[in-house]
Amino acid sequence: MKNKKKALEIITKKLKGIPWAIFSGTAIEIYSKGKRKGNDIDIIVPGDKIDEIAKRFSAKPVLETREGGGVKLVNDYHIGTIVDGVEVEFVGKTEKIIIDGEVYKSTRDLKRRLFRKVKKKKYLGVNVFVVPVEEILVQKMIFDRSGKWQDKKDVRLLLETEKINKKALLRAMDRWGVKKKKQKIFIEKIIKI
Repeated sequence: MKNKKKALEIITKKLKGIPWAIFSGTAIEIYSKGKRKGNDIDIIVPGDKIDEIAKRFSAKPVLETREGGGVKLVNDYHIGTIVDGVEVEFVGKTEKIIIDGEVYKSTRDLKRRLFRKVKKKKYLGVNVFVVPVEEILVQKMIFDRSGKWQDKKDVRLLLETEKINKKALLRAMDRWGVKKKKQKIFIEKIIKI
Protein backbone atom coordinates (compact mmCIF):
# COMPACT_ATOMS: atom_id res chain seq x y z
CA MET A 1 0.00 0.00 0.00
CA LYS A 2 2.94 2.33 0.59
CA ASN A 3 3.74 2.48 -3.12
CA LYS A 4 0.07 3.03 -3.97
CA LYS A 5 -0.08 6.01 -1.60
CA LYS A 6 2.97 7.60 -3.22
CA ALA A 7 1.62 6.78 -6.69
CA LEU A 8 -1.68 8.49 -5.84
CA GLU A 9 0.18 11.56 -4.58
CA ILE A 10 2.12 11.76 -7.86
CA ILE A 11 -1.00 11.16 -9.97
CA THR A 12 -3.07 13.87 -8.23
CA LYS A 13 -0.23 16.36 -8.65
CA LYS A 14 0.41 15.58 -12.33
CA LEU A 15 -3.29 15.56 -13.25
CA LYS A 16 -3.94 19.00 -11.78
CA GLY A 17 -6.23 20.92 -14.14
CA ILE A 18 -7.48 17.79 -15.96
CA PRO A 19 -10.78 16.06 -15.06
CA TRP A 20 -10.13 12.52 -13.86
CA ALA A 21 -11.62 9.81 -11.69
CA ILE A 22 -10.58 6.44 -10.35
CA PHE A 23 -12.81 3.61 -11.54
CA SER A 24 -13.05 -0.18 -11.78
CA GLY A 25 -11.30 -2.30 -9.12
CA THR A 26 -9.43 0.63 -7.64
CA ALA A 27 -12.73 2.42 -6.98
CA ILE A 28 -14.03 -0.69 -5.21
CA GLU A 29 -10.86 -0.72 -3.12
CA ILE A 30 -11.63 2.87 -2.09
CA TYR A 31 -15.35 2.32 -1.43
CA SER A 32 -14.64 -0.85 0.56
CA LYS A 33 -11.95 0.95 2.60
CA GLY A 34 -9.28 -1.48 1.43
CA LYS A 35 -11.23 -4.74 1.82
CA ARG A 36 -10.69 -5.33 -1.89
CA LYS A 37 -7.01 -5.19 -2.77
CA GLY A 38 -5.87 -4.34 -6.25
CA ASN A 39 -2.43 -4.18 -7.77
CA ASP A 40 -3.02 -1.35 -10.20
CA ILE A 41 -4.82 2.00 -10.41
CA ASP A 42 -7.45 2.55 -13.12
CA ILE A 43 -8.22 6.16 -14.04
CA ILE A 44 -10.73 7.50 -16.53
CA VAL A 45 -9.82 10.80 -18.25
CA PRO A 46 -11.23 12.88 -21.13
CA GLY A 47 -10.17 11.42 -24.47
CA ASP A 48 -8.98 14.79 -25.73
CA LYS A 49 -6.56 15.03 -22.77
CA ILE A 50 -4.83 11.68 -23.23
CA ASP A 51 -1.91 13.15 -25.22
CA GLU A 52 -1.34 15.82 -22.57
CA ILE A 53 -1.41 13.14 -19.85
CA ALA A 54 1.07 11.06 -21.84
CA LYS A 55 3.48 14.03 -21.83
CA ARG A 56 3.02 14.63 -18.11
CA PHE A 57 3.79 10.98 -17.32
CA SER A 58 6.45 10.48 -20.03
CA ALA A 59 4.35 7.67 -21.46
CA LYS A 60 3.07 6.70 -24.88
CA PRO A 61 -0.67 6.46 -25.62
CA VAL A 62 -1.90 3.38 -27.47
CA LEU A 63 -4.88 2.95 -29.79
CA GLU A 64 -5.86 -0.70 -29.96
CA THR A 65 -8.69 -3.17 -29.76
CA ARG A 66 -8.38 -5.27 -26.60
CA GLU A 67 -10.24 -8.37 -25.54
CA GLY A 68 -10.35 -10.48 -22.40
CA GLY A 69 -12.89 -12.21 -20.19
CA GLY A 70 -15.69 -11.77 -22.75
CA VAL A 71 -15.15 -7.98 -22.89
CA LYS A 72 -13.97 -6.36 -26.13
CA LEU A 73 -12.85 -2.72 -26.20
CA VAL A 74 -12.82 -1.44 -29.77
CA ASN A 75 -10.37 1.37 -30.64
CA ASP A 76 -9.44 1.91 -27.03
CA TYR A 77 -7.18 4.97 -26.63
CA HIS A 78 -5.32 4.57 -23.36
CA ILE A 79 -2.02 4.79 -21.53
CA GLY A 80 -0.45 2.02 -19.50
CA THR A 81 2.43 3.18 -17.33
CA ILE A 82 4.18 2.66 -13.99
CA VAL A 83 4.01 5.32 -11.28
CA ASP A 84 6.31 4.72 -8.31
CA GLY A 85 6.25 0.96 -8.91
CA VAL A 86 2.45 0.76 -9.37
CA GLU A 87 0.77 -0.09 -12.69
CA VAL A 88 -1.53 2.73 -13.77
CA GLU A 89 -3.94 2.76 -16.67
CA PHE A 90 -5.43 5.98 -18.00
CA VAL A 91 -8.45 5.25 -20.19
CA GLY A 92 -9.11 8.10 -22.61
CA LYS A 93 -11.76 6.92 -25.01
CA THR A 94 -13.16 3.71 -26.36
CA GLU A 95 -15.18 3.64 -29.54
CA LYS A 96 -17.25 0.61 -28.59
CA ILE A 97 -17.61 -1.82 -25.70
CA ILE A 98 -18.84 -5.29 -26.67
CA ILE A 99 -19.66 -7.84 -23.99
CA ASP A 100 -20.81 -11.29 -25.02
CA GLY A 101 -21.86 -9.87 -28.40
CA GLU A 102 -23.89 -7.00 -26.92
CA VAL A 103 -22.77 -3.42 -27.69
CA TYR A 104 -22.67 -0.87 -24.86
CA LYS A 105 -22.05 2.86 -25.00
CA SER A 106 -18.54 4.12 -25.55
CA THR A 107 -16.56 5.64 -22.71
CA ARG A 108 -16.81 8.96 -24.54
CA ASP A 109 -20.59 8.86 -24.04
CA LEU A 110 -20.22 7.72 -20.43
CA LYS A 111 -17.68 10.32 -19.37
CA ARG A 112 -19.48 13.39 -20.68
CA ARG A 113 -21.95 13.25 -17.77
CA LEU A 114 -19.81 11.18 -15.46
CA PHE A 115 -17.20 13.82 -14.65
CA ARG A 116 -19.95 16.03 -13.19
CA LYS A 117 -20.80 13.25 -10.73
CA VAL A 118 -17.38 12.18 -9.44
CA LYS A 119 -16.93 11.96 -5.68
CA LYS A 120 -14.01 13.39 -3.77
CA LYS A 121 -12.67 10.81 -1.33
CA LYS A 122 -9.65 10.50 0.90
CA TYR A 123 -7.81 7.24 0.37
CA LEU A 124 -4.48 6.31 1.92
CA GLY A 125 -4.35 9.92 3.11
CA VAL A 126 -4.62 11.32 -0.43
CA ASN A 127 -7.60 13.30 -1.80
CA VAL A 128 -8.73 11.55 -4.98
CA PHE A 129 -11.69 11.61 -7.33
CA VAL A 130 -13.68 8.42 -7.78
CA VAL A 131 -16.66 7.61 -9.98
CA PRO A 132 -19.98 7.09 -8.16
CA VAL A 133 -20.53 3.67 -6.64
CA GLU A 134 -23.56 3.08 -8.87
CA GLU A 135 -21.37 3.45 -12.00
CA ILE A 136 -18.90 0.87 -10.72
CA LEU A 137 -21.72 -1.47 -9.76
CA VAL A 138 -23.18 -1.29 -13.29
CA GLN A 139 -19.73 -1.75 -14.89
CA LYS A 140 -19.06 -4.87 -12.81
CA MET A 141 -22.54 -6.30 -13.43
CA ILE A 142 -22.21 -5.77 -17.19
CA PHE A 143 -18.70 -7.19 -17.40
CA ASP A 144 -19.57 -10.20 -15.18
CA ARG A 145 -16.19 -11.82 -15.90
CA SER A 146 -14.83 -14.90 -14.22
CA GLY A 147 -11.30 -16.20 -13.80
CA LYS A 148 -8.67 -13.70 -12.74
CA TRP A 149 -11.29 -10.95 -12.59
CA GLN A 150 -13.56 -10.82 -9.59
CA ASP A 151 -16.63 -8.98 -10.88
CA LYS A 152 -19.16 -11.06 -8.91
CA LYS A 153 -17.20 -10.62 -5.67
CA ASP A 154 -16.87 -6.90 -6.41
CA VAL A 155 -20.64 -6.53 -6.84
CA ARG A 156 -21.25 -8.32 -3.55
CA LEU A 157 -18.63 -6.21 -1.75
CA LEU A 158 -20.11 -2.95 -3.07
CA LEU A 159 -23.58 -3.98 -1.94
CA GLU A 160 -22.26 -4.89 1.52
CA THR A 161 -20.25 -1.69 2.03
CA GLU A 162 -22.20 1.05 0.23
CA LYS A 163 -25.73 2.38 0.19
CA ILE A 164 -26.93 2.26 -3.41
CA ASN A 165 -29.20 4.99 -4.73
CA LYS A 166 -31.75 3.28 -6.99
CA LYS A 167 -32.36 6.37 -9.15
CA ALA A 168 -28.61 6.87 -9.61
CA LEU A 169 -28.29 3.15 -10.44
CA LEU A 170 -30.99 3.40 -13.12
CA ARG A 171 -29.34 6.53 -14.57
CA ALA A 172 -26.00 4.68 -14.63
CA MET A 173 -27.60 1.77 -16.47
CA ASP A 174 -29.07 4.21 -19.01
CA ARG A 175 -25.65 5.88 -19.44
CA TRP A 176 -24.05 2.50 -20.12
CA GLY A 177 -26.84 1.65 -22.59
CA VAL A 178 -28.20 -1.32 -20.62
CA LYS A 179 -31.45 -2.43 -22.22
CA LYS A 180 -34.60 -2.20 -20.03
CA LYS A 181 -35.04 -5.99 -19.89
CA LYS A 182 -31.48 -6.41 -18.61
CA GLN A 183 -31.94 -3.53 -16.14
CA LYS A 184 -34.78 -5.47 -14.55
CA ILE A 185 -32.56 -8.58 -14.30
CA PHE A 186 -29.77 -6.54 -12.68
CA ILE A 187 -32.13 -5.08 -10.09
CA GLU A 188 -33.52 -8.54 -9.28
CA LYS A 189 -29.93 -9.79 -8.78
CA ILE A 190 -29.15 -6.88 -6.49
CA ILE A 191 -32.24 -7.55 -4.37
CA LYS A 192 -31.28 -11.23 -4.03
CA ILE A 193 -27.77 -10.35 -2.87
